[in-house]
Amino acid sequence: MAKKFLAILVISLLCILSFTASADTQSDVKSFTLKEAIDYALSNNSTIALAQKQIDAARVQWEEMSSQASSIKEDMVDTLDLAKAKYFYPEQMKSFYDQAVRAKDYTIASIKYSVEDIYYKVLEAKGYVDVMNQSYEIAKKNYEIVDKRVKLGMATKNDLLTAEYQLSDTEAKLRSAQNAYEIAVMNFNKIMGLPLTTKINLTSSFTYEPLGDINLDDKINNALKNRFDLFQAKEDQRIKQLEFDITKRYYTENTYVYQKALYNLEQSNIKVKDAEQNVELSVRTAYLNLKNAEANYTAMSKNLDRAKENLRLTQLRYDAGLASVIELMNAQNLLMQAENQYVKSLYDFNLSKLQFEYSSDLGVVGISSSVSSTSPTSGTSMSSTGSY
Repeated sequence: MAKKFLAILVISLLCILSFTASADTQSDVKSFTLKEAIDYALSNNSTIALAQKQIDAARVQWEEMSSQASSIKEDMVDTLDLAKAKYFYPEQMKSFYDQAVRAKDYTIASIKYSVEDIYYKVLEAKGYVDVMNQSYEIAKKNYEIVDKRVKLGMATKNDLLTAEYQLSDTEAKLRSAQNAYEIAVMNFNKIMGLPLTTKINLTSSFTYEPLGDINLDDKINNALKNRFDLFQAKEDQRIKQLEFDITKRYYTENTYVYQKALYNLEQSNIKVKDAEQNVELSVRTAYLNLKNAEANYTAMSKNLDRAKENLRLTQLRYDAGLASVIELMNAQNLLMQAENQYVKSLYDFNLSKLQFEYSSDLGVVGISSSVSSTSPTSGTSMSSTGSY
């Protein structure tokens, strides 16, 4: 039975190794550093060109309204309609133009964020594959040791069955990790505008750099100056204020026209206050998530060292006949879990750092359209309206 099982293992191992070998032998593999990936995405994304078209269209409308306004002499302005044509519509079109310019910057920032996010996810998925490959090799080696010990009468058949189960279970987890990696690669290719089946090689890697001192108030103030969602709200407020100031010159408080203009202004004031609070909330939330991610990374790094030492000592005890095969399997599983948690903690730290950087600047769309925090009980993401 042992020989048959080993034959199956050889076939399985060859299939698993072909996962990486096929990528290495492909001549059409595309390599990207993180910067190269961002540059490639920006040069191949049609939404940037569309954003520029919107800027051009807004400029034409602004120039048109300004030209019409210049043809109206001030002494001719004796109605609300003429006052709006002279003073309001050109300023409204200028606001649309300014927003279109900001929208292009926002679009570029969002594309950069999307590329960085999926780049990190591919690296994370590749990290899980590497961990499971190592775990598979450990389980395979352990099976071979137990098999020899059974033949020498130093282990039981039950020990061998346990080792077989461990090896099969690890192989299944390796396949799952490889599958997740392939899906992450397809998502990367989609964002990059590449064929989904394109083979890629990402040459940048995860790093951990201690955060150091962060002036949160400065970050919040920077966000209040630069966030696109708040800029839009303030522009709307400015235009509504101008419209109301012009309207009240020609209509009294008891008229519908006056009341409608006042209502629109008050509504825009509320939206600005709400946007300011959302901006501050998202920056503070991103900051707390970042600090938590750093603490988790430190803890998982220490746990990994402990798990490695635990397996080393358990292996020595097992070789000396002082530990059971179950204890050895438990130590191997503990190391595999610790390595996976370490990979995840490193990814979470880098992603949290990325989200904090964007939340305190222009903000971005996509995943960053919500403020996320981590549930202390489940570790899942909870969201509320806002944007990074």
